[in-house]
Amino acid sequence: MAMGVLSLLVGMWAGLARIGWRLPEADGALMLRHGGLMVVGFVGTVIAVERAVAVRSAPAFAAPAFSALCGVALIVGAPAAWPPALAASAGAMYSLNLATLLFRHHTLPFAVMLVGSVFLTLGGVVWWHGGGLAAVVPWWVAFLALTIAAERLELLRFQRFTLAGTVLGVAAAVLVGIGPPLSWFDQASGARVLGLGLIAAAVWLAQRDTARRTVRTDGLARFIAVGLLTGYGWLATAGVLLIAWALSGAGLRYDAVVHAFFIGFVFNAIIAHEPIIAPSVTGLRFRYTPMLYVPLVLLDGALVARVWADVVLDAGVRRWAGLVQVIAILLFLALAVYAVISARIEDRPRATQPG
Repeated sequence: MAMGVLSLLVGMWAGLARIGWRLPEADGALMLRHGGLMVVGFVGTVIAVERAVAVRSAPAFAAPAFSALCGVALIVGAPAAWPPALAASAGAMYSLNLATLLFRHHTLPFAVMLVGSVFLTLGGVVWWHGGGLAAVVPWWVAFLALTIAAERLELLRFQRFTLAGTVLGVAAAVLVGIGPPLSWFDQASGARVLGLGLIAAAVWLAQRDTARRTVRTDGLARFIAVGLLTGYGWLATAGVLLIAWALSGAGLRYDAVVHAFFIGFVFNAIIAHEPIIAPSVTGLRFRYTPMLYVPLVLLDGALVARVWADVVLDAGVRRWAGLVQVIAILLFLALAVYAVISARIEDRPRATQPG
């Protein structure tokens, strides 16, 4: 996890340099590694750790170890073949962990996660084969879209689904699954099919998720719901932008598509799930504070400004919006550490009381 956080920090540093901030040690090569650091080095490690804990086996931690090492290889500038090889290895071991969980529990969410893990593996292979980031991004998008949707599906497994809801969910999964392979042959067509899948997934999640009800409550439940519903809005936005612009591989429109998904959807989901994930991984309680809304609002407000700047081709606004996004993520990390430490301090007197 520490190596994953290191990838996040260096990835944000490289990202700031990429959008025009002059920073020491953020050379051109490191800027090009920004995507791999954020997706595989950080997000891939966090997700793989969570599932390795569920498997309860030491070899299961090979998956997050490989993804974390991929981040380290990108940071130190290892030979070009190493990071994609480590990413593909991480995907393969993560797939093995999910196959184990599916064999134990026989549930649809683990089946969907297993399909998502295959896209992580194939994304590493495409990367290893020499595909640029624009060629790899659809595979990473499919991996994370299916993984996060499956995690929400895991909480909805006791719901009764209508025929229309089932058809929409299956259609979303199929479109997301078709997009990356199609993009290998026709990048624009594959990106647009993937975009349709993201819109369908956003509609399905927004309709079925319990967040629609818990957003009317208060405290932690409401915070989680706000983060998730906002993320679904960004998921639909990313789908619309993919249909409109596909993935050109360069320029501000590419920036808008990629960040609407990876920051708008994925990071909102991470922030919303962190109060649940942290206790399950660390065994420590997460103490909710309303201050958690501050980084959430900063992150999404800055993303709105960034996408607008990408649309109107305003590099200056984009640069400042990117800086605010980094500040928001750092603030959330600080608040998450505070939430765990303050909960531990609060629980300590109880543990020492007799009886």
